[in-house]
Amino acid sequence: MFVGKKMKDRKHVFFSFHGTGGEAGQLYDIVTAIDPTASYIGVEGDVLEGESRRYFKRYKDGTADLKIFSTRYDFNLSNT
Repeated sequence: MFVGKKMKDRKHVFFSFHGTGGEAGQLYDIVTAIDPTASYIGVEGDVLEGESRRYFKRYKDGTADLKIFSTRYDFNLSNT
């Protein structure tokens, strides 16, 4: 899920990514305080941990499943 505000003919676009348990629109006020004329895209994690939204799964030991994260979001997070 994402929330967006597109402003016609604007030079700036802000992408926001919430922390654990957040939602797509929670940083909207901060973004508009920085630049009220910018377009805004807020992305919401689709992995649930309890009732908290995340962008990736965590293992029982608390480490992140970076392989799935990098595959889903097309990032290379390897340490090599």
